Amino acid sequence: MGGARKVVGGKSAGTKALQRLRKANAKGGLRIVKDDLTPFVAQEANPNTSKMIWCGQMAIEDAGDFHMTQSAGYIVSAKAVFRSTLLKSGVRQAQPGKVTTSYRAAHGIFVEEGTRPHMPPVEKLKPWAKKKLGDEKKAWAVAMKIKKKGTKPVGFFRKGWVGVSKFMNDRFQYWVKKEMG
Repeated sequence: MGGARKVVGGKSAGTKALQRLRKANAKGGLRIVKDDLTPFVAQEANPNTSKMIWCGQMAIEDAGDFHMTQSAGYIVSAKAVFRSTLLKSGVRQAQPGKVTTSYRAAHGIFVEEGTRPHMPPVEKLKPWAKKKLGDEKKAWAVAMKIKKKGTKPVGFFRKGWVGVSKFMNDRFQYWVKKEMG
C-alpha cells in the first residue's frame, strides 16, 4: 500500500499544477496547488474496510501537514522575500481521498520558480530592503541586480514533497496499528 502522485498523459499532477499556475499568473491570479494524492485502497473482503479507509485518510491528512512543514522550512532557510507573508498564506485542505496544500501569496510562484532578469518595482522592494538590509535606499541596488540576473528559484513547494510518500506509508502503518491493534 502506498500513496503516489497521479500521472495524467505522461505528466505528473505537479507538472500540470505548474502549467495551471503559469496560465493563472498570465491572467493576474496566482495559486500554488498540489493535490491528487491517491488514497489507500482497502480490500473489499476485509471486514475492517471502513477502519482501513479512515486510516488512509488520516495518513493523507498527516502527509499534507508534513508537506506544509517541509515547505515552510525551505522558505525560512532560503530567506525568501517577504517570507512571513508567504508562510502565512499557506493552507492545507483535506477532502475524502485527497489533500490540497497551497500558498496563496501573489509572489509565491516567483519564489518557487525564480524569475528571468527584469526590472522590479523599486517601491515594492523598499519595505523589504529596510527590514532585511537596514536601509530602504538599498532597494535600488537589489532591483538593479534583479534586472541583471533575475532571481534564483527556491523550489520550496516542490522540495516539500520529497519524502511525502514514505512519510504517508509510515503514518498509514501507525494509524492501522493504533486503530486495529
